Amino acid sequence: MAAGTVLRAIGDVWLFLCLRSSALTTSNAVLLTALFNGLAGGSYVVLTAQLAFLTDTSSPTRRTFVLGLALSVMPMGSIASTILSAAVTSLELYGAVFSIAMVVHLMYLAYLHYVLRELRKPSRLEANALEEKPPSVKEWILSGALFTPIVMIVSNPTLRWLSMMIPCLVFARKVAELEVTNQLSEMPIRRQSTNDSQDGPNLGDVELDNVPRDAGLDAAGSGQSRFDNKVAVRQELLLCRLCFFVQATSLVLLSLSRNKTFSSVAFAITALGSPVDASLFTLTTLAVAPGQIGSAIIGFRVIENMAGALCGSLLSAISKVTSERPSFVVCWPTAGVCVLCAIVIARLRPRMLREDDRH
Repeated sequence: MAAGTVLRAIGDVWLFLCLRSSALTTSNAVLLTALFNGLAGGSYVVLTAQLAFLTDTSSPTRRTFVLGLALSVMPMGSIASTILSAAVTSLELYGAVFSIAMVVHLMYLAYLHYVLRELRKPSRLEANALEEKPPSVKEWILSGALFTPIVMIVSNPTLRWLSMMIPCLVFARKVAELEVTNQLSEMPIRRQSTNDSQDGPNLGDVELDNVPRDAGLDAAGSGQSRFDNKVAVRQELLLCRLCFFVQATSLVLLSLSRNKTFSSVAFAITALGSPVDASLFTLTTLAVAPGQIGSAIIGFRVIENMAGALCGSLLSAISKVTSERPSFVVCWPTAGVCVLCAIVIARLRPRMLREDDRH
């Protein structure tokens, strides 16, 4: 967290210098800020480190609540910062914007240094791994460490199935947002006899017989910790199933809506499925070793953002080739996909004990 924050603070300082110096007011000088942000990993690294820290400092049974609270507070902060920066920018006080950003980064670094502490003691295996000689750059690249999140998700059957839920969830929400937008903007609606449509993401090709019934959601611990992990996994699996069914129900109601009021109520039902985000993150943290939580979370965040970028293009393409409104065409298939995701989640079986952590 500290390293990423330092690099982003350097980018803000450089922007402030570009604003104050006429010699630095060039496109290349400003683009250098993007380089610092890229080296800092953008918002992924700091956000992933924060979620990993929250995971380490919360019990498995309360992990969803803590992660859900964090995922709710972060957008609130983004909205507040957007309003504040817009107000300051409207007065053409660009230097004040960069100055505030520098002060916030300094406060964040001070908080990391003086308040936060590493609360989780590394296990014996992690301690032994830290004592080993670090690999060279060539060995690091050849071992796949450069693509650790991707390798981890592909090699872990549980993470593979959980990662499939992310694009489906993102697509379902995009469809719901488009449906509400159409209703509230009073766009003309032409309903015709619907045919079987193959548009949109379809998981019908997924053979449920291939879903591993013993796909393990592993977690370290012993005694009461093992019991907490078992309870946490079961409650998260149940919560995920309920949330996906809620998403499917809201999509069906949105496709049947005829007025703004009914559409608004159906969209409000979609919000009841919001806990699925924190539940998927919790299941991810329980499916990997403690030292791999950060890589797993950042892999899921990348998948989520890629899915969000592709969904807009997919819905736009559907709207150009169909005479129906695109949201209606994909509402029912997407609802079916959500039900299928709930079925896949139901077929996952938690295996709570990791052999290496029993002692």
